[in-house]
Order: sequence, then C-alpha cells, then structure tokens
Amino acid sequence: MPLIIKGNKELKIVSKSEMKDILNNVKTSSTEETLKRLSPEVAERRRETLANKSARQNAELIEKSISIENTKKLESEKQQITIAVEEKVKDAVVETVTPITIDKTETSLIVDTKNDKKVPDTVDFESMTKKQIDVWADENLGVQLDRRRTKIDMIKELKKHM
Repeated sequence: MPLIIKGNKELKIVSKSEMKDILNNVKTSSTEETLKRLSPEVAERRRETLANKSARQNAELIEKSISIENTKKLESEKQQITIAVEEKVKDAVVETVTPITIDKTETSLIVDTKNDKKVPDTVDFESMTKKQIDVWADENLGVQLDRRRTKIDMIKELKKHM
C-alpha cells in the first residue's frame, strides 16, 4: 500500500521501501541538516518550537526533582516528629503509687508512702507555716491538704494520715 506525503506544494505518493529510506534519513540526520532542507521561515518556526519544547521538558524535570526533594523532606520531618512524639510519650508515663496494705490481724494500719520514706515521729507542726505543712505532707505522706482550712484543722487532718 503506498503512503501519501502531504507537503506545501504537492502531494507525493511513496512506496513502502521509499518510506523506509526517508525514515532512516530522518533518524540518522541531525536536526540542523533537516532544518536546512526547509524554507527559512519554516525552519525558524521549527527552531522556536524545538526551543520551547526543550524549555518545557527542562521545567518539567526541575518540577519533578523539586517535588521529589519536597517529598523526601516531608517524609524526613514526619519521621522526626514521630520519634519526638514517641520520646515524649515515654517521658510522660506516670509513676504508679504503691497500694495501701491493710494488716487485718492487728488493729494498726500500714501505709506505704509514694517515696518510700519513713515518717519521722517528732515533727513540730505548730512552728511550721500552713504552706510548709502542706509541702511536708505531700513529700512525706503523699497527702494533699486543703490550705484554705485553718492551721489546726490541717494538722488534725495530717495526723489522721500518719
């Protein structure tokens, strides 16, 4: 089956073998050699078209490389955030408080304090301020006292927990 080549001036009918020769010439010849065979106006338009095509391809390559870099950067940032969150979660683990042990054979109550400190028998609460009493109770017994109450009531409450 013959091939038809449409040009500016005339139609040209080409056989398959001639078409193969034309394609081989196009493949082996450089762009400038091909452009020399065209009229100066058409050659100039082709050069502009090729330059624009090259510029678009370069812009696409740059855009792809930037998007790849941004993706890698985002993945790196996500990984860093994940690691930081995991570390914060590990740091935020709350200490467990030892449970209160009750000895039912005796009438006494044994209390394990949160800091495993022994409570001194002789503490002069009368000479301490309300704030000092509250801090002492929290540090030694793990008891939160209400500072809005009177000093005497705070001492009574504290002695209940001792």
